[in-house]
Amino acid sequence: MIRCMTLHQPWASLVAEGIKTIETRGRAHPWRSAIGERIGIHAAIGERWSPGRRFGDWSAYRTDEHDGPRLTRSNPDYRVEGGDRPDQSLLHIPLPLGAIVATCILSDVVPMIEEQTGPRCVEPHFSLEDGYLFPAALPDLGWYPEGDEPVSMWDQFPYGDFGPGRWALILTDISKLDTPIPARGLQGLWKFDDINRLGPMLMTPERRAVIDGAH
Repeated sequence: MIRCMTLHQPWASLVAEGIKTIETRGRAHPWRSAIGERIGIHAAIGERWSPGRRFGDWSAYRTDEHDGPRLTRSNPDYRVEGGDRPDQSLLHIPLPLGAIVATCILSDVVPMIEEQTGPRCVEPHFSLEDGYLFPAALPDLGWYPEGDEPVSMWDQFPYGDFGPGRWALILTDISKLDTPIPARGLQGLWKFDDINRLGPMLMTPERRAVIDGAH
């Protein structure tokens, strides 16, 4: 069994791609009960975006029914010379609906405040003033890259509802699934019991290296 969190698209696929690493919610419950746990990221079946809407550097658009909705952005590695195909000038992220698209570790759930109170405050927090995540002065929060030093998270602002009084869910060790697994989804944390279907789909770094090497 694995507990899952449902996000609307394109947020779910932005998490699966490792672009969105903070999910924002209006309260800490029930998310704090899953701190340190691997959870599933589920894409809701409903849509809350319109073609042409921008999400950071990405734009949403709809192709034909077979391909479904996608996000697209310019490919910084695209070069005209060398006979590259025109479609290589763009990067694409498919937006499956009604499916589990990734798993990750919910590493922390921290409050958002308007002004930072220093890197060694009693409780970790996200400062809306300067876009920094401040860990607490606690020895068991080893996932923070710089120990108890603040971590810049400015790049996350386009991908969530950041406001005072809300909560930042810190997502780490994100593993995209090879193939999305259809599931209904629910509000809050819900249980997906068929872990045997989920396990083989995990895109581990080792599997990614094998797949990339085969191309």
